[in-house]
Amino acid sequence: MSETAKLPKGQSYPLKPSILKAALVTAQVSVVTHLVRSPG
Repeated sequence: MSETAKLPKGQSYPLKPSILKAALVTAQVSVVTHLVRSPG
């Protein structure tokens, strides 16, 4: 699950939730994760 705050136009977060999810699955990490991204 993830929560993503809006960024100013033309900016983006460097890590997409789908990429993180794939890495966690590949590494067989079995803990519940919650990604919160916000500008700051």
